[in-house]
Amino acid sequence: MTISNLEVANTLRVGLPDLKRVASLIQDGTAVTAFTRRKKDGTQRTIHRPGLTATLVLKKFHEALTNSTAPPPPHVHGFVRGRSIVTNAREHLARDAVLRIDLRDFFETIDGNRIRGVFEGLGFSPSAALLAENLTTFNGTLPIGFHTSPILSNLAFASADSDLTRFAAENGLAFTRYADDLIFSGAPTSGTAVAIEAILDGHGWQVNASKTKLMKRGAKQYVTGLTVNDGSYPRIPAVVKSRMRWKLHFIERFGYEKYMIEFGGEDREDYPKRLLGMARHIAAVEPRVGGLLIRRLDLELPPSWRSEITDGEWTDWIQDFRLS
Repeated sequence: MTISNLEVANTLRVGLPDLKRVASLIQDGTAVTAFTRRKKDGTQRTIHRPGLTATLVLKKFHEALTNSTAPPPPHVHGFVRGRSIVTNAREHLARDAVLRIDLRDFFETIDGNRIRGVFEGLGFSPSAALLAENLTTFNGTLPIGFHTSPILSNLAFASADSDLTRFAAENGLAFTRYADDLIFSGAPTSGTAVAIEAILDGHGWQVNASKTKLMKRGAKQYVTGLTVNDGSYPRIPAVVKSRMRWKLHFIERFGYEKYMIEFGGEDREDYPKRLLGMARHIAAVEPRVGGLLIRRLDLELPPSWRSEITDGEWTDWIQDFRLS
């Protein structure tokens, strides 16, 4: 039995005419605001933020997709509740070699045709799949910033996931994927990378060759930004922790305002929310180290930073680490 336009509207608790109107506003850009965010490598990433009404619809759509589709396979750690960069990295601890392969323009590669195919595969009628496509894509691709994009990216990659899982099993490799970051560990070689690239090419995905890296035992091995050389658990890279300790040293010695003006904090955009975000990231991987950083930052940062926080969990985090 196929899913009709009306059933899509009923599932989202929106009248069908209104749902089509939202889709039209998304497609013509009226309901979408674009802004850029700097990535770690210095390049810019474009984020598309839908308007209030479109956001409410897309949140409901995300919930409906989550409830009606099977959970991603165990090797998928990105955009999955209960999984994270830490669970991803745990699968590759103390391996002889770790091969990292990054996909080029991951979200941009997921075009409207691919998304429409995803919905048709879920049982949507052709017209319902087209409506769903118009709700969840922008400028012909899957936009970063829509609530539906993460789960749809995993669904769009499912067939490639299956072939890569089979390849890894046949070659005695551990395999995980976090969004566009593919990791194979065990005894991969440069030939392994060539074979994987051929599989990906067969599914219409391109490899960012400049980011392909084979990391052997004895050198630092990184998986989603964490070191995995230790056989016990993933760790935050030492350079990241040293950088945070350096910043805190100057903040504690000279004060936050002087650090921002005279020691480059303003140039690095080390605003309170950013510093606390990094400390919280460290705490999620290494609770003792990150907890101490959070306590120290809480003592030194100007009280006005709390007005910038909209996530209620921040207060809980600060309180928990203050008391621990």
